[in-house]
Amino acid sequence: MNKMQIKTSVVHLKSEVNCQRLIVLFVDKSGQLMIEAMVALSMLTLGMIGIFALLSSSLGFNKISTDEYIASNLAAEGIEIVRNIIDANLMSGSRPWNSNGVSGINEDTEGDYNDTELQPSLNRFIKFDPSLKVYNYDSGEDTIFRRTINITNSSASEIKIKSTVYWKGRNSVPYEIVLEDYLFNWR
Repeated sequence: MNKMQIKTSVVHLKSEVNCQRLIVLFVDKSGQLMIEAMVALSMLTLGMIGIFALLSSSLGFNKISTDEYIASNLAAEGIEIVRNIIDANLMSGSRPWNSNGVSGINEDTEGDYNDTELQPSLNRFIKFDPSLKVYNYDSGEDTIFRRTINITNSSASEIKIKSTVYWKGRNSVPYEIVLEDYLFNWR
């Protein structure tokens, strides 16, 4: 055997030893790759579940926020209805300023944007008319909202208006928005 053959044999022997080491390394770690993949997939799954839970609760809070926005505007409209009736009384000149259902009888009443006087509350749902884009008691589809307007006399020249909107949200949780205002006979 010459030197070249010996060197080639040694390299060949070293490469066989390295291959055996590589085979041993792959044999020892073949289950580890599967475990790492399972751990990575479970962490990814938990992350996605968290994102979907956050998204679901966010959509729920969005619905609550939308309902509160509509209810606060309906409550404000209740006060505006009383102001419009008082303005009509004053413009007529023949009726007292606090007539047509705004005399402070301290009972729950209801009315629409186009009513000329308040009626005793029948605890009805407010309807939404999509063709006119208005809330009223006469036409449209029932909403989840109910409104009462309560008026009390604070003095001979002052009335207190309390407009309350009630509704039930998700899981039948009751909500209400209450707005109060004071009107004076300043003329």
